[in-house]
Amino acid sequence: MVYSCADFEDPGQNLDDAQLAKLDHVCRKLALRPEDRFLDLGCGWGALVIRAAEKREAERAGFEVLEVQNLRLHYALTCRRWVERLQKNREECLRYVDDETYRTWLLYLAASVVNFEEGSTGLCEILMTKPR
Repeated sequence: MVYSCADFEDPGQNLDDAQLAKLDHVCRKLALRPEDRFLDLGCGWGALVIRAAEKREAERAGFEVLEVQNLRLHYALTCRRWVERLQKNREECLRYVDDETYRTWLLYLAASVVNFEEGSTGLCEILMTKPR
């Protein structure tokens, strides 16, 4: 599970593939090598560090600011896909939370789509790495 915006190659791409593409994109930017150590700070449930270990055989720590990337439209599409997934799995969700909680999350995500699309909410990714 990834708690970050996905990287959609095209709007028709499914959420799972777009989220893996995002993780792979970050790993490529970092140019991770097997001897590197990787530390993932505050990035959801650890999907990035797990992917880096699987695909790059890397473990990394330390950082410097490398680049800032605006991902507003990607996050809008990610939230849109989360809304679709939440609606598709409504009955299963309601086994874990009450209807009010379900509707709150649905409203939050739907409003996030609009906010990101209209530009009233932004998102910047800051990539940091230790100098080689």
